[in-house]
Amino acid sequence: MSYQSLKQIKSEIHLPQKQNLNIIWVPDSFTTRIDIQGSSGFIGGGNRTRIPTGIGLSTRIEEAISTYADINSGGKKLTIIVNHAKTKFTYGMTNIDNASVYLNLTFELSGKTWTKEFSTKQNDSGVKDANMTSVVEYAWDQIALDVAREVAKHL
Repeated sequence: MSYQSLKQIKSEIHLPQKQNLNIIWVPDSFTTRIDIQGSSGFIGGGNRTRIPTGIGLSTRIEEAISTYADINSGGKKLTIIVNHAKTKFTYGMTNIDNASVYLNLTFELSGKTWTKEFSTKQNDSGVKDANMTSVVEYAWDQIALDVAREVAKHL
């Protein structure tokens, strides 16, 4: 996650006591998932691109949650079931200039189960010093922040 995203979540969530969580991903292969897809835009539309959707999202989500909870195998079990995850993007002249991310998750924590959808659309006009994948990375950060906020509400 970017420094700004981490700073944002640290300033928003203040639990009375730091929690211990054991995050279980279902399917467990989500944390290593790499999608291979063509871009959605016209320029470069024929390209096949490897997008590490599962890696990018799961790592950022755990990093965001770790700002207010210790993640370890002895913690309270938080199961995150990935119902659907999709990253779409369009290429511009030199980099990815638009990205949209959709994530549908079911959570299980302390006997409670709930499902929530998360989505965002980003373009390179809001990303400072954009490089080839900055827009996608920024979109993943936004989803991770939303997921971390959702988990914090249920702790």
